Parts: sequence; C-alpha cells; structure tokens
Amino acid sequence: IGGVTAFFRSRWEANYARYLEKLRVENRIKAWEHEPHRFWFPNNGQKNLSYLPDFRVTLNSGTTVFREVKGWIDTATIAKAKLMVEHYPDTIIKTISKNEYERLERLHSSSIPDWEFP
Repeated sequence: IGGVTAFFRSRWEANYARYLEKLRVENRIKAWEHEPHRFWFPNNGQKNLSYLPDFRVTLNSGTTVFREVKGWIDTATIAKAKLMVEHYPDTIIKTISKNEYERLERLHSSSIPDWEFP
C-alpha cells in the first residue's frame, strides 16, 4: 500500500491503511506509518507492559497523531488507554471504532483500489 509492505493484523487495518494512503495522495495528510512506535509503561508487577498503536499519522501541520483500529473494546484495551493517559498525556490517540470504520467503508470503499470486503 503506497509502496509500503506491512503485515496488517486484520482486513480493517489494511483498509484503513488504504484510506490513509488516499489522504496522503490527496495531500490531506503528510504521511502515515504502520506500527512504528511502541509505548512502554513502568513495570507494575507485569512484565514488559506496552502499547503498540496501529498507525502513526503526520498531519500537514506537522502534528503527529496515532490511530487504533478496533472492532471491539476489551479490558486490556481500556487498561492500556488509562496507562497512556497517565504516562503519555500529550500523545494524541484516536480509536477507529466499528461504527467509524463502517462509515469510512460506506463513504470511501468504492473510490479506493483493492478495498477488501468480508
């Protein structure tokens, strides 16, 4: 996608990467990367607790934001979100929920090459 070879963990992630590439080509974002940065948390009795967001997006303004594609929210996701707020309060993360993903699919799948459907 966009000259990048990556292992996407789901069809949704791959399609979201296609959407981000469309935004980049249209100059609506500067760049995107798949899983480029892992956030580590202090050891609170758990080994190697970390969080790896799906995407890092660089906006045209130069601001960096992270995007997480999630079809569901489980207790581990909630725990890591709380740790991110506590340890990385200035990091911007947006979760692309099932509803948001389905909205993007309705609006953009017909105009994005190779969009994958179930």
